[in-house]
Amino acid sequence: MELENLLNGIEETYLDRIRLKLNNAEGVVIFGAGILGTKIANHLLKLNYKIFCFADNNEKLWGSEINKIPIYGLPEASIKFPDSLSIISIWNPRYKYEIIRSQIKDLGFSNVVHAAQILQLFSEDLLPHYHFETPEFYFKHKNQIKEVYDLLGDAESKKQFINQLKYRLTIDFDSLPLADPDNQYFPLDLIRLSGDEVFLDAGAYDGDTYFEFTSRVNNTYKKYIALEPDPHNYDVLKSNLKNVQSVLIEPFAVGSKHEFLNFNSTGGEGACINNDGEIRVECVSIDEKYKIHKPTFLKFDIEGAELDALKGSLNIIQDFSPTIAVCIYHKPQDIFEIPLWLKSVNPNYNLYVRTHGNDGFEFVLYAISKN
Repeated sequence: MELENLLNGIEETYLDRIRLKLNNAEGVVIFGAGILGTKIANHLLKLNYKIFCFADNNEKLWGSEINKIPIYGLPEASIKFPDSLSIISIWNPRYKYEIIRSQIKDLGFSNVVHAAQILQLFSEDLLPHYHFETPEFYFKHKNQIKEVYDLLGDAESKKQFINQLKYRLTIDFDSLPLADPDNQYFPLDLIRLSGDEVFLDAGAYDGDTYFEFTSRVNNTYKKYIALEPDPHNYDVLKSNLKNVQSVLIEPFAVGSKHEFLNFNSTGGEGACINNDGEIRVECVSIDEKYKIHKPTFLKFDIEGAELDALKGSLNIIQDFSPTIAVCIYHKPQDIFEIPLWLKSVNPNYNLYVRTHGNDGFEFVLYAISKN
């Protein structure tokens, strides 16, 4: 019933209230001088809204400008512009919205909205952004969303699925499930590991998942395949895993076929395939390259390329039914497209979801064989 109510629509005045706040404000202070904050600022400037400043906790940015908009520290911004509309444009797994919001309100800012609400307000130009989309997008796909809900294998998954959906529809961060960061990819109530695992890690980053995995199997496993296309991350990964056994480290992106793609190399967690990327990387099909190893566990955290990579693993998924842990928060449609695709190609899976990060990050689907 709760899911049905959510998908039947939200209060029509929701975005009207945000628009009224923006239109009545003398000007705007944007908290966070990063990619999202700059995106919001540029669009508001184009629409002739007054941007007083960026405010940022990074002291190295204070006194500089972005597109002639000054960057101040939060205390200075609060003194100069206490009555502004404050747009929180910090959306990062290391910075929790609840803490940022409290910090801003403690400084005297009372008129506060989140950047995602501005994205929804100007959706034609600013969306999609990661998993943020308009409520109408999710209403349009309500039948697929209901189907996924019905497929989920336990009450906790259904509860978390609804709460994640509510957050996406209304940008209500308080509705999000309590995160379990300590057990990402290995929730204690779902995952049972053996000493014969062949673990394929797509998006291996710096090897963080390897160390978590090996701590849970007491360093007893058959093989670990670590794939990381970002050159800087790849070098760090090789350095971190240089003295370990039974590990194959390769600099590949993964997709549905073998090809060379543009790649946005950040040297961090957000590195991704991108048409505007400044380097080219080799992309491989997991079936073509790694089926010979008979993976028992597939993990995907690859910044929106998850479904394409799964399609390149079709034969492995159908022939071996490996446990799968795949992020479903990088694109709006991932929340329903990925579960439905997996179930369609292998009905032998039970599906679960768990939340492992704050503010909508690290929402993971688990596909576990019934056998």
